[in-house]
Amino acid sequence: MTAAVTPFECFLKSLDIGYQEWRNATGYDLLALKACNEDERNRIERLLLKRGVNDWRDIEALAELGTPEARDAIRAALKSKRAELRLHAAQVFKGEADYETELEEAIVYALGKGNLFDGLILGLDAAAKQPTPKVQDALFRLAKHGEGLPAGRAAAMLFFLHGLSEAHFDMRYGDFFLRFGSTRKQDRRAVFEELCARLGANPARYP
Repeated sequence: MTAAVTPFECFLKSLDIGYQEWRNATGYDLLALKACNEDERNRIERLLLKRGVNDWRDIEALAELGTPEARDAIRAALKSKRAELRLHAAQVFKGEADYETELEEAIVYALGKGNLFDGLILGLDAAAKQPTPKVQDALFRLAKHGEGLPAGRAAAMLFFLHGLSEAHFDMRYGDFFLRFGSTRKQDRRAVFEELCARLGANPARYP
């Protein structure tokens, strides 16, 4: 007879992230983690802290554990070189005193990197909810200095934030946004100046 699988065993098994889990954005088994007893949770915490915070799954699990040590590890991720980790870490502290500042810094960092494979889409979504002056400045800089799709996505978000479109990437203006992907500097400069004119912004602010 096969022994019943315990919540502890289920959680440990969920740590094995393969291609399919990565593709489907499958997280660790947090329900199993919730069902673990205190000793098992302590063992899991030691394991996670030893492995280090490597992606959003680790942050979710540490947030569920909620110990001072786990939260310290999440807070350290706010200074990670990986934009996605910074953004996920900032969300953990929602409602706390420094939350808005930490989130703003994480958004600006993600937009500054302009990397579609490291937090840019997450950063753009967060920018739509917290469009502070610093965040909007970062969007303008990405629209001017970014390459290809990231620059166009930044322009599209600025359109949305200024009430010129109804979606984060409004396809009615798709041809305009795609012009930000030009490889010709003069074309990029012209479309950026057009963007600023439409939004009532001064392009000289973004050298």
